[in-house]
Amino acid sequence: MAHLMEFKLHQLWFYHVSQQQQQQQQQQQQQQQNQQQQHRLSVEENNATQDAGTAL
Repeated sequence: MAHLMEFKLHQLWFYHVSQQQQQQQQQQQQQQQNQQQQHRLSVEENNATQDAGTAL
């Protein structure tokens, strides 16, 4: 019986660890996407100001 409990605990621990790793990966992906969006926005802003400059 004790052996079964140990096995269950091990399963729980393993599940917990793999869940944490998945969350970290998702957070990293989210950060990368945010950085890409910010970069794209600043590029668009630069283009817009350049257009405005040439229009003047």
